[in-house]
Amino acid sequence: MSEDFHSAPVPIRMSCRYSNGLTVSYGARALAYDDSSLRVLSSEDFARGITLNIFAPFWEGITACRVAASARNRKQPAYFELELSLLKKPLPAVRAKKKPAVEQTRKAIPKEVAFAAEQMAAALELAADKGISQVWRQLPPSRRPLFLTVSAAAVLLLLQEKGLLDVQNLLAGAKERLSR
Repeated sequence: MSEDFHSAPVPIRMSCRYSNGLTVSYGARALAYDDSSLRVLSSEDFARGITLNIFAPFWEGITACRVAASARNRKQPAYFELELSLLKKPLPAVRAKKKPAVEQTRKAIPKEVAFAAEQMAAALELAADKGISQVWRQLPPSRRPLFLTVSAAAVLLLLQEKGLLDVQNLLAGAKERLSR
């Protein structure tokens, strides 16, 4: 098991429990990992030997790591590149297969709306280095009202495809909150 994310670093969460009992969570980016280590780009510097808990979309659950080395990143001097030693081998994340409910939902959505959502998601993915406003300007003006309607759905679909969001759990939580 080995991955290199240098071309597109993966967002992760790191948490550190300090000696006074305070636990602080930090956002970071995973650059690469193998069976024994994880390389991370972080705005926070940590001393060698500090234990961090890592929540990453490519691993199942939370994984404990220890800081093996820390250095300023050469390309981005405001960030630190951390070399983390895995304290135990993490399980790879299991991606759930499409549930039948997703297919039933797709059948209930008008084809034009579903097609517009897929077009919007594809346009956003192709222009990942551009801002949403630049993608928006490239869309046909006559179809912009429909694209506006589906833009939230397009972003959710894109996040789900990247493994960063489970839309079914999000919808279940929203339904639960609305029923209160």
